[in-house]
Amino acid sequence: MFRNSKIAWHVYLIGAAVAAATFICTDTFFKNETQWDDAFAGAFAAILVVGFMYQRELNKKEIEKQRYQAFRATMTTVQDIMGNFLNSIQLIRLECDERLPRASLELFDNLIAQTSAHLKALGQLDHLQEKPMAIGAGIEYPKPQLPAQW
Repeated sequence: MFRNSKIAWHVYLIGAAVAAATFICTDTFFKNETQWDDAFAGAFAAILVVGFMYQRELNKKEIEKQRYQAFRATMTTVQDIMGNFLNSIQLIRLECDERLPRASLELFDNLIAQTSAHLKALGQLDHLQEKPMAIGAGIEYPKPQLPAQW
């Protein structure tokens, strides 16, 4: 945020220079104080409006940056939890290798691979874009490379 504040002050400084130039370059410089006051007030109001608009844009960018950082931290945690879960499920699958039909084992392996691929695709996003889902707003991500269906 320090860099954004530094840039914002540069905008205000440039605006003040424009106001001063407007003040100095008016043809009514010290001749008719009423017109001079109007010109200076207009320039000052324009500087404030532009400055506030620029500051609002900086704040929006900062909010988006923090939102993305929170998403990345959440996805790292989700990947860790789900990775541990999927590894545990694979251990159970190895124990059931002789007891379940081959088709069920292939389905099981396919589901684990699909889940891992989707989590990996979500974890590699570099920007966030929401999409509507049946249960509410979700995050749009590219279709992952899924293993071949059985």
